[in-house]
Amino acid sequence: MSKKIRILGIAPYEGLKQLMEEYACQRKDLDFVSLLGSMEEGAALAKEYYSDFDIIISRANTADLIKKSVPIPVIDLGIGYYDILRCLKTAEATHTKFALLGHPSLTKAAQTLRSLLKAEFPVFSISDTATALHTLHTLSAQNYQTVICDTVAYEAARKAGLTPILLTSSAESLETAVNHALYLWEISQKSVVTLSMLKETLKTGFGNYLLLNENGTLLYSTLQGNFLQAIQTQLQKEVPSCLSKERRSFFITAANKLYAVSSRFVDTAPESYLIFCLTPSKLPVNHSKYGISILNREDTQNTLTTSICNTGSHAKKLRKDAKSMKKFSPNLMLTGEYGTEEDCLAYLYYIESKLHNHPLYKINCDLLNEKNWNFLINSFHSPFTDNDNTIYISNLQKLSAEKQKWLLSVILDTNAHVRNRFIFSCCKEYKKPAPAVALEYANALDCIVIPVAPLREQKTDLPSMCALYINTLNEAFGKQLIALDDDAICALTEYDYPGNHAQLKRILKQAVIKTNSLYLSNSVIQDILVQERQLFPARIDTASSSCIQLDCNLSLDEINRCVIQQVLKNCNGNQSVAARKLGISRTTLWRSLNRG
Repeated sequence: MSKKIRILGIAPYEGLKQLMEEYACQRKDLDFVSLLGSMEEGAALAKEYYSDFDIIISRANTADLIKKSVPIPVIDLGIGYYDILRCLKTAEATHTKFALLGHPSLTKAAQTLRSLLKAEFPVFSISDTATALHTLHTLSAQNYQTVICDTVAYEAARKAGLTPILLTSSAESLETAVNHALYLWEISQKSVVTLSMLKETLKTGFGNYLLLNENGTLLYSTLQGNFLQAIQTQLQKEVPSCLSKERRSFFITAANKLYAVSSRFVDTAPESYLIFCLTPSKLPVNHSKYGISILNREDTQNTLTTSICNTGSHAKKLRKDAKSMKKFSPNLMLTGEYGTEEDCLAYLYYIESKLHNHPLYKINCDLLNEKNWNFLINSFHSPFTDNDNTIYISNLQKLSAEKQKWLLSVILDTNAHVRNRFIFSCCKEYKKPAPAVALEYANALDCIVIPVAPLREQKTDLPSMCALYINTLNEAFGKQLIALDDDAICALTEYDYPGNHAQLKRILKQAVIKTNSLYLSNSVIQDILVQERQLFPARIDTASSSCIQLDCNLSLDEINRCVIQQVLKNCNGNQSVAARKLGISRTTLWRSLNRG
């Protein structure tokens, strides 16, 4: 980040010092310190303190003396036409004969103003005390009674018997001087910044380089032409993320080619900047079609934000667990039934890890062809040869037994699981234990096993899941559906979901496409559930298998209360839906539950 520029103000008179102090309170972007000292005293102060500042602002003769005493830039505050005009009007109000004398920087403006006003008063330029005394005695002898002057002649005028009117600088003049000082100072620093950039670039390594400031403006590049513009546009999107960390690694695509990018944030005054080093990756862009893809934090965050799993109490618990592992980022083994969206859980653990500023390699074993398998196992450019990345291997159970052992051997032999973080996912059949390969890898690579809960164990979160995904579908299909009606929610809650989250998404998508009203109706949902039960004939849902165990020794009122309580539980506590299923009013339901 840009640091505050340090300015030392040397005020020849008390009024200017107060003005500088007031101005400093308004400019929070400056480190502005003001001291009182005129002529030689001011020069002595500047010489004593200049090493702690970047620039000095003073006025007239005092500024001239300071310039000769210090090696940093000195700006003459000067005086504006309005300041001179105000003093002229004050002098005219005395109805006495008056003159103006002062430093050449002041008298030049006074002479211009005198010509414009066609006024009759003498103007004298003075540069030292001796000249001022001689001029004042001459004016006194010529019957002048008032003199407009700067600090050099002010006390001498009093001693000569003249009435002095001090030429003071206004806040506008001070602001003009400060802005001018900053402009000149920034220009003078460009050579220093350029040298610093070159030194830092050499330290970064070999390859093509781009230097951008914090706003994404190009400062330097070894690239040219349209290719430079394409690269710069993509890197500008990465600037906010790169500013948050001193070093970062990621990938970009340009001209149908993948580039590995390493960034370094250099925080120096007056301008902080980012150094980007680009090297061509050996992975072709279309590898994502064959089981290998490269993602960054933004990619995974966007996917997770719209995921059906990213809401509810279960998702909240998972986020808490992921954050608790951030400091250590251990290897993980995710095990869950098909359709439980292990990918989103893997993305969550990546986002919340200390390696989230490095790439995420996603390897889907179900999509790998032989060419990409050989690349992973044998190539020098395989993700397994890199460091400090997250490697997510999904659908591990899809590999043949031979390849499962081969992959494990490569990871162990190269120590890849120590140099990187591995996340595995291994799917299991409906209500069956995890495949043996999951335990084998977990033991060999010291993985923490994370069971992924099936959807039937997350029924309390189902309404919020549906609401989130309906909103996503509204955007995708240009719909304006508000929500599911109560009966539809109850029907979805009672279903067992052998296909888990993937099945719920398919059901909702089909329902949204079929619906033209503002609410998804129960009839639409029931029709789709009939189809789903036909797709999974051997998988019996909760609605068809559940029963109520009744104690025949209970009274009729007690039996009624048990039935109502069970139906209410099945309807997720929704009394309106439960009353409709029982064929009674909400009032009757409430009375039955609360009857002694």
